[in-house]
Amino acid sequence: MPILESYNKRLESEPKWSTVDHGDDAIIIPAFLKELPKDERVFSCTDRNNTLFEIYLRNFIPVRKKASDFWHTYNYLDTSEFASLTGVRFEEVWKVWVCLNLLLAENIVFLWPQTYFGAVEPEKVHASAERADDYTETALGGGSIESIVEATNQFLRLRYEVAPTIDVCKRVIELLTMNTIENETFPEQPFIFYKASSKLILWDYLRHGAVFKALARDLMRKFPAKQIRKAVGAKFENRIEDELRHAVPKAFDFKRNIKIRAGNNHNVAWEIDIGFVIENILFLIDAKHWYKPIRYHLADATDISSRVTKLESLLRKTDASLFEYKKQLTKQWGNFSLSGGIFIMCTTEVEFITSFDSLFWLERDIVPRICTLKELIDFLTRTSISNIRNDPNFVSFLR
Repeated sequence: MPILESYNKRLESEPKWSTVDHGDDAIIIPAFLKELPKDERVFSCTDRNNTLFEIYLRNFIPVRKKASDFWHTYNYLDTSEFASLTGVRFEEVWKVWVCLNLLLAENIVFLWPQTYFGAVEPEKVHASAERADDYTETALGGGSIESIVEATNQFLRLRYEVAPTIDVCKRVIELLTMNTIENETFPEQPFIFYKASSKLILWDYLRHGAVFKALARDLMRKFPAKQIRKAVGAKFENRIEDELRHAVPKAFDFKRNIKIRAGNNHNVAWEIDIGFVIENILFLIDAKHWYKPIRYHLADATDISSRVTKLESLLRKTDASLFEYKKQLTKQWGNFSLSGGIFIMCTTEVEFITSFDSLFWLERDIVPRICTLKELIDFLTRTSISNIRNDPNFVSFLR
């Protein structure tokens, strides 16, 4: 399998946001209807007067995605740096974001429970059917800034005991309105609204899925400070450990932030994010929460080469440390029956691997040593320990 094909296949296998039913908080994401057969493209509904509405599904359909998935992915943004960057606290932005999606669900008939059609005024069904028709054609909406703020504020008061004020609600909507655009060809942007006039805004539903990722990318670029890096890293490490404990029950003896000291001054020579044991093999994990920069996604050769070189050099350097400090690792775990160890780098996103050299792969074409958490868990749950011992990157502690 060619290198690029392997990378694309890995991208496609990454987990998608979970869908949810009515009653749960949801983020509304457009799904592209490219492969829906024509005879399944008509949505029908009636109001309580039995007036029939039929909408032809042209391009998009809204899908309810689990809001808690987004929260668990991005709640590391709840830092003082985020408030400095945006002018509002992350918790407030999140609450307004949830209620903007509640507002959208309230006004698009595709997203209504069946019982709703007979309960609301016929005029509302008609207006929401028209919005649904716009949605399926362009995935665009909009309205007056004042009405969107007021409606969102009503949902906030109903949904949260401690709700952001209407002024905070205005600031969040301003935050999510385009001011400048760094690269107009790149789809992941930190806004969902465009100002049409001093009173009107357009609402771009296609930007819903990546708005927090774009805000995170901005934050990491503008605040390369230790606090945000530390918060991001700790959240990612917590997630790795929690999911490994749950999904890989044979893993045990977890340790975090392991410091290996060396030299006469006992300075820290190597720091490991996470370590654990399966049978008598030590697995060392370096957690890298690095979003790819925009230039990488736009196939900038220099940027891609720089990132790949940095990751691969880290891999080689850490392999050398694993060999050099294997005795100290045995002491750290207090487990002198450890037969050896292997180092793996766990990244936020699927990374491009430039070679099929065994140095870079746990399972050729399938799972590299620079892998996502899903790839790591899949590998650990299906591989045998004998395969690890035979891996050319396995470092024996017995010789």
